[in-house]
Amino acid sequence: MLIEESGVRPYIDVILDDTSIAEGRGKPEPDIYLKAATAIGLRPNRCVVFEDSSAGFEAARAAGCAVIGVATTYSLAEMRPWTDDAITDFTEVPVARLVNLLERFASGR
Repeated sequence: MLIEESGVRPYIDVILDDTSIAEGRGKPEPDIYLKAATAIGLRPNRCVVFEDSSAGFEAARAAGCAVIGVATTYSLAEMRPWTDDAITDFTEVPVARLVNLLERFASGR
């Protein structure tokens, strides 16, 4: 598994996938994000979702999470209407940028 190979597993408390939710309730339904927020003990509006698909953007928004689009499927410009922020890769996400996004998001975007 990529998470194990990357060395980040010790920093991850919860791992969910499509087997974690009821059949037929995958994206664009918000269930996976709602379950993840509950599992880590946070309200959805205190969570940031990294997504690269339109169904994922829709699911994260429906759950009430902040959404950062990752430019794998769409360009940065294409994602902007669906997301709160957009990146080309994860090196573009310093902690201060996440904190700023959550503060903006929690206050109504």
